[in-house]
Amino acid sequence: MSLTSNDIHRKKAEEALKHWMEKWKNLEGKWFHILDEDCYTVDRQGHVLSYLGDGYYVIQYYDFLMGAPSTISVVHISEMAEPLHSPSKRWVFYETAEDMRDAYECNFSKKPPKRTT
Repeated sequence: MSLTSNDIHRKKAEEALKHWMEKWKNLEGKWFHILDEDCYTVDRQGHVLSYLGDGYYVIQYYDFLMGAPSTISVVHISEMAEPLHSPSKRWVFYETAEDMRDAYECNFSKKPPKRTT
């Protein structure tokens, strides 16, 4: 039985999804922004240092002005995974510190667009 073009594309897409899911299975080593309730203003930034088990991670926060490490906290995954419609803060994760900085420059360093409603 020969594979069709659609079969080949589907197989490649499944492999890419599997790789992506494996890479993001654990947040250890990832970088993040915590967005304010408006989902635009960055409230905090940091790095996930380690996984303690039972859904708890050790988080290193970084100062915005100096970029230096500030405080360390233990945070449960449930706090990081609030739904988008939740009134609480939203966590956005990045693979590297450079990805986090690029996202800030491209998305969050400018004033939010004004709503016309």
